[in-house]
Amino acid sequence: MYSDFERIEPAARRARVEAEPLPPTIDALLDFAVERYGGKLGWHFFDDGVAMTWREIQAAVARAANALASLGIGKGSHVGVQLPNGAEFPITWLALARLGAVMVPINVAYTTRELDYILRDSDAEYLVIHAELRPAFDTLDPKPVPASRVVVMGERQRDFPHHWPALLADAAPVFTRRAAASADDLM
Repeated sequence: MYSDFERIEPAARRARVEAEPLPPTIDALLDFAVERYGGKLGWHFFDDGVAMTWREIQAAVARAANALASLGIGKGSHVGVQLPNGAEFPITWLALARLGAVMVPINVAYTTRELDYILRDSDAEYLVIHAELRPAFDTLDPKPVPASRVVVMGERQRDFPHHWPALLADAAPVFTRRAAASADDLM
């Protein structure tokens, strides 16, 4: 059906896409993309040199979802995500969608005061943060999210028990669904 898609005029391509029903959730959208485009390039982060097919993205998301679930993140959990542009950001976003969790995107340029406000106002129970962005979090007192619920990407942090690469290494490669995401979930 889509083998000739790239050769269709843009206006006709848009009309064709808009006429099709969308999958009901972000989670289902990923499965749809894998089913339809599996081995084709899904994204390419040029700055990092990371290129992945849709099937590779699905596998990375499955491992990430299992890793996050091992911390207790599940349907309805509010998770702050403060990551720079790179593959880790959409993988985390899609993994949270798989779990039915609520992603709270946090700007990487936020000051300590802004970070404190968004974590408290969003009722964030967990935080996924890049090690380079920790200074703003470190000065918060009291901490809106305890260190035991913080996942750090980048350089290993000895004062935080959850390091992203270690969590991924211990996570199952096949996603085990705990609760189905629905179209009404706040994602």
